[in-house]
Amino acid sequence: MCSDGRSLLVTISAAELLTYVIPRNPTDLYWIDQLCINQENSKEKAAQVLLMGQIYSCAKQVLAWLGRGTEYSEKAVDFVGMLFKEIENMRNEQVRPSLTTLLSSPNTPRTMLSNLRVTSKWRALRDLLLNSWFERVWVMQEVIMACVKIDTSTQTKDPIMLCFEKRVLGFDVLAEVLGILETDNLLLTLFTFGATGDGSTGLGVAPPGLKSVRLFSRLRTDVSRNQEIRLYTGLHNAWDFKSSNDRDKLYAVRGFCGQALDAKLPLDYDAPVEEVYTD
Repeated sequence: MCSDGRSLLVTISAAELLTYVIPRNPTDLYWIDQLCINQENSKEKAAQVLLMGQIYSCAKQVLAWLGRGTEYSEKAVDFVGMLFKEIENMRNEQVRPSLTTLLSSPNTPRTMLSNLRVTSKWRALRDLLLNSWFERVWVMQEVIMACVKIDTSTQTKDPIMLCFEKRVLGFDVLAEVLGILETDNLLLTLFTFGATGDGSTGLGVAPPGLKSVRLFSRLRTDVSRNQEIRLYTGLHNAWDFKSSNDRDKLYAVRGFCGQALDAKLPLDYDAPVEEVYTD
């Protein structure tokens, strides 16, 4: 792409975001890490990373690009939306949300029961939770800190949107549905079906996104309630996430760990990895 008459190399994900998401609201102001931070300048990068927690916490909405999507991701978004609608209906009727109850109720329409029992829909949901976005260490900060400093009376309905080319899904909607499924002990269904129909089964293995959504939701609640997250806790939780730079396992948790902020934890991308974790 071009910026101020100069060519600028961006990742495929950034290019797709600019192509498929930004045009939906072209007059809004956006912060895109790839474009707003000089990735080749380690000092500028370190200085900007110090501000990331503040940037995301003051955002009106956070848009996460999960790729252009597939037939499975579209089906998964529609399925989650259907499940969330049923959960909301039960709440409106002052009934404890439970998909187990929905499945066993004689009043549930036959078409609804058919939809809930379609194997491909559960496989699609599992496929969504296998998206690599859920495994990236920087996503922790982006989700946990998203819009937490925005007045709830002026906050958008869905502060975090998971975006594909043809579908969007609120992170809180996904978290709500997965929470109900977990309460109902229905998550075993997700582990039973293969991920994409490519011959792999993934039997007994929880998709990474399931753990991530659970973790992000819990820490996000802690931050919104002004409960301190200890640096050790943040680092422990971040350790299994993926990063292109080993230093980022520590730097990524800085924005939501009060202990790290109070200690003014320095960021230095030129320092040896061993020194970053021991100094």
